[in-house]
Amino acid sequence: MLLGSLTFVLILIGFSIAIFRLSFFQNLKIPKIWIFGALTIKLIASFVLVWIYTTYYPDRNSADIFKYFDDAISIKTNLAENKNLNVFDVLFQSGSKKEIQETLKSTQHWDPKGTIFINDNRTIISLNLLLLYLSQGFYPIHALVFSLLCFLGLLALYDFFKRISNLSPRLIFILTFISPSLMLWTSGILKESWLFFCLGFTLYFSQKLKEKFSWNSLFLLLLFVLLLAGIKQYVFLFILPFILNVAIPKVKSKLILTASLFILIFSFLSFDFILKELQNKLVDFNQLALDTRANSYFKIKDYSSKADFVLGIPEYIYNVLLRPIIPNKWNVFSILNSLESLVLFILLMPLLWWKKSSFNKRILGTLILYLFLTTILIGSTIPILGALIRYRIVLIPFYLIFIFSFYKFSSLYSLIKKS
Repeated sequence: MLLGSLTFVLILIGFSIAIFRLSFFQNLKIPKIWIFGALTIKLIASFVLVWIYTTYYPDRNSADIFKYFDDAISIKTNLAENKNLNVFDVLFQSGSKKEIQETLKSTQHWDPKGTIFINDNRTIISLNLLLLYLSQGFYPIHALVFSLLCFLGLLALYDFFKRISNLSPRLIFILTFISPSLMLWTSGILKESWLFFCLGFTLYFSQKLKEKFSWNSLFLLLLFVLLLAGIKQYVFLFILPFILNVAIPKVKSKLILTASLFILIFSFLSFDFILKELQNKLVDFNQLALDTRANSYFKIKDYSSKADFVLGIPEYIYNVLLRPIIPNKWNVFSILNSLESLVLFILLMPLLWWKKSSFNKRILGTLILYLFLTTILIGSTIPILGALIRYRIVLIPFYLIFIFSFYKFSSLYSLIKKS
């Protein structure tokens, strides 16, 4: 306990020193007090998340911020009893199959399907397993490391937006960190924390590669692309056109058109498989709602054909953008989610007056594609409002930057003044 607390403090001190010394932080063009302010909010959110799960999820095995950590503890305990295996044998499934199965027998969430690189449960459990050799089972260290990784990813995302947008750096910083739901659900041992770390640096190094080619930037871009694909495949696929547009700005339009046609044809031919996967996901969430008696459950119409799915698109967009404004049951959390959703919707209104974005058409097009596809996927598969709020955070920074790229602040000021 004492050693764990000391390690916790040393990590926090080391990170604080890095903010003053490393060039990554120096190039952000934002006051240090803003960075430390956002970091403080992030750490407070981490404690709030622990409070929420310990208060409202009495079954520890169903609490997302604990279950991956507990599985990692189980694996490490079993490894200590098996001298023929080491941690990397388990992570990469390279040892005796029987012995590995014996080591994993007491885990609850180590999905046996796929491999570590395409299985997000395994990814988070594996990260916790590696961290155990530093933390020695002291949970706050895991929560701190995941929060700091996500914070770095959000800073990288801010830096990326700063380089491709003509909005002021301070406004972009606020838009990146302002969402309460994003700050909360990326402040613990959750997939979203690691997701934003990978996503932020994938975009960051794609922009670095565009500005100046180097093998170092290319290697890091490919590394983070691989890590991103290992945590959320749909985010990787939907953001890929955006990454290519940024990293390869001078590619000929004919090539982009050819690639787009290929993707459309491939998507059409494989749509039956995609539809089946979405149906399975919806069934899983319906079962989860039944098992947990979720108060925020709502019905999503079944889609058994392509036509049913396409006709349901307006409903899916409504589920993500508007449904959280009027929740099934009112409480402190639903009120906060409702207010955030209401603000996100109201921000759309100025687009009725201003029709030109500050982004070029290629960037704007791929950004809209990411927002549209991700919204449809989330809105068609998640019938629990609380889970939907959590899953949609991957949209929020991009949504806010998209909306504010249309804003003409001088015109907005004039409208306010006249009113």
